[in-house]
Amino acid sequence: MPDDALVVSKLSVARGNRRVVRDLDMTARAGEVLAILGPNGAGKTTVLKAVAGLLPHDGEVLIHGRSRATYSQQALARALTFVPQQSLLRAALPAHQVVAQGRFAHRGSLFSLAPADREAINQAMATADVQHLAHRIFTRLSFGEQRRVLLARGLATGAQVLCLDEPTASLDIAHALALYRLVRRLADEGRCVILVLHQLDDALRHTDRAVLLSDGRCVSQGPTPDVVSPAHVESVYRVGMRRGGGLEFNLLEDT
Repeated sequence: MPDDALVVSKLSVARGNRRVVRDLDMTARAGEVLAILGPNGAGKTTVLKAVAGLLPHDGEVLIHGRSRATYSQQALARALTFVPQQSLLRAALPAHQVVAQGRFAHRGSLFSLAPADREAINQAMATADVQHLAHRIFTRLSFGEQRRVLLARGLATGAQVLCLDEPTASLDIAHALALYRLVRRLADEGRCVILVLHQLDDALRHTDRAVLLSDGRCVSQGPTPDVVSPAHVESVYRVGMRRGGGLEFNLLEDT
């Protein structure tokens, strides 16, 4: 029986007078890849940020059976990492220093890195295929290169729960496929990987389970093929869906 690495109960997030996530229950398991799906504005990124403790919210988040509220900042960073779509970092740091920030959870200071930390940084950069960017200034990298450096920073934490927000956006085909292979390997090694995705065919190919959101509510949750069904896609996206050699979609107005 897979370990419930992350359990979310009655999660609600409000922005101003608008409730953008409503009473969400969600479970993510160790050894599996979970997709969070839904149209624009459904609340996908908001859920991920709330789970990571980056947004105020109601409800409870358990990480490996323990309330997230009981974790210190450093302990939380060792347990769960959030990899954003885009960094707000504006300092002219070389990429290897950005990745090294992931070891703050273990050392408390980037000025006291032990050999084990340096090994973890090098391994994370190799895994994310960014060793050749080590001495390049992060803010001068392309968006795709920045995303891979941010992924390396997340991997450097050693966290067992990885939350990735649209991880393949801005990546070329080769790096996107490599990322999905990496995600599968991490899950096979026992980590819990949660991806916010837009592409339903990617979810079907590369994830085990999915949560489908619409207007901040969960429409369906379970094995990805059950969630990405014609009925659910028509209800949430307002398009028709047909499975053949791949997924085919058409606007309902055209049917």
